[in-house]
Amino acid sequence: MTDAGVAAAQQPVTTLQLFLGFTRIGLAGIGGALPQAQHQLVDVRRWLTQQEFAELLSLGQLLPGPNIGNLSIMLGLRYRGLPGAVAAMVGLMFAPFCVVMVLAALYRSFGTEPWIRPVFHGISAGAAGLILAMGYRLLRVQPRQAWTYVMAAAAFGLIAMLRLPLMPVLAALTPVSAWCAWRWKARL
Repeated sequence: MTDAGVAAAQQPVTTLQLFLGFTRIGLAGIGGALPQAQHQLVDVRRWLTQQEFAELLSLGQLLPGPNIGNLSIMLGLRYRGLPGAVAAMVGLMFAPFCVVMVLAALYRSFGTEPWIRPVFHGISAGAAGLILAMGYRLLRVQPRQAWTYVMAAAAFGLIAMLRLPLMPVLAALTPVSAWCAWRWKARL
């Protein structure tokens, strides 16, 4: 852990801070909460280092449920146990749930209007850009070894290019990645 990460980990994080921090992530997570979670948890609040974020996110993606939801639970447990996990998850989900309910009612009323389709095309392009930028940031903190690039390329190729389902790809690549990390651990 870096000095900044150690200093941040030594400062107590309250249950209210977890709730408010994840509420902000949930409300600001336009196009997906992942970029906002990385920014808030690593850059702003310094609750995690970039490496810790990448590791917890990877674990969160392997577990059932939304990856940022899983990350909020793990971080809440780390700092405040079960109450922290509940506060972080409720903070992440409650306000966006309310916003989505209002937007769903508006979409039900105006969704068939011809001017609405171009709006969604623009939103989806922006979301794709956010996902690519986040992927790049996560790849930057991985060990600079050939096997990490091979695993990233394999996952991308199998899912994006060959359109294989996520779960079988993860089931196949996870043990291979774990073996590679174990095999070349001395060089990390």
